[in-house]
Amino acid sequence: MATSPNRSEPTRPVPSYEDHEGNLRAVSQLSPKANNTRGAVGIPPTKVMPVIVIAGIMGSNLRANTNPADKKNKELNPGEEAWRPPNGVGEGLGEAKKWKARSPTVRQKILDGDTLEVDPNGAIPLGVSTDGSVWDENIARQRGWGEIHLSSYGLLLVTLQKSLNRTYRFVGSNTFLDGDWVRVNGYDRAKWGVSSEGTGAPLTDEELKKFSQFHYPVYGFGYNWLKSNEVSAKSLQSRIETIIAYWKSKKRECDAVLLVTHSMGGLVARACAQKIPQLIAGVVHGVMPALGAPVCFRRLACGTETSSPSNSMLANIGTEKFAEIAGLTIAETMPVLATAAGPLELLPNHLYPKPWLFAQSVDDQKNRLL
Repeated sequence: MATSPNRSEPTRPVPSYEDHEGNLRAVSQLSPKANNTRGAVGIPPTKVMPVIVIAGIMGSNLRANTNPADKKNKELNPGEEAWRPPNGVGEGLGEAKKWKARSPTVRQKILDGDTLEVDPNGAIPLGVSTDGSVWDENIARQRGWGEIHLSSYGLLLVTLQKSLNRTYRFVGSNTFLDGDWVRVNGYDRAKWGVSSEGTGAPLTDEELKKFSQFHYPVYGFGYNWLKSNEVSAKSLQSRIETIIAYWKSKKRECDAVLLVTHSMGGLVARACAQKIPQLIAGVVHGVMPALGAPVCFRRLACGTETSSPSNSMLANIGTEKFAEIAGLTIAETMPVLATAAGPLELLPNHLYPKPWLFAQSVDDQKNRLL
């Protein structure tokens, strides 16, 4: 049974983490008797609110189906990597060279959604931070961090895990709001597009204390973005139900989750929320294409852009290499995108502001637009 520390005695933080069984573990070094500084281990609350980060299109790692009962990929062996976005310059150059050499036919066979599944073996951020908020590789993988692209989402996963689970810090007998929350609370809400009233007001100490009564384990969720959002939503529903059941089996209070989405991940979350609204406490959307995305049509009809006027020269080199991976020309992009339900669902829908696409022709005889 945990006891309250004697705040008059000096303490030092000891990194701790929860293992895959849900047990709290901490490791501390022995010290001489003359050293009367006690090790302080933070005990997570019994209330749990899992946070699930849902990747955007092309942000989930995919591999050839491993179940013999599922449809077999025509180009890859079972379990072989199909889509693994590169991390860093070295990987980027290697992936660009590999995809550039693949014909449109080979691309279509590899990126056949019915023959692929989520690959959990992608790169993940490793190590333990000074406050023990980031765990070892086994726990990170069990929570789906390897399912989504490291360079795109690794920092987000680590930041959420660290900041959400450290609202306050203790120095001797004093309690202080953690630095991350000080910065958030001091930010100008108007820059977020909210008013200074209601939800736009800084968080109060009472609200922060209520927030700190929950433990927030952070998960990653990858999905087969080549399939429809309806299929991915069913997969997300299953994951949510499994996560909640796990924490309840550890005698924790866990009734709902929070979803943090990026791009097409928002469409997946929205479809899932319609199925199990009682299990989702809230959703934070990042650039959710609720009305569709014209860039999807652009890549479907024209290939992938190789540069941007807003990019630096170095950034445009990276953009060009990404285009070689995703497909430089319509001959490379069309065979994949035109047969994939997920990307097609990203096309602008009937609610998108008009005109987003139009054509003009000139009547040479009468010199007028038709």
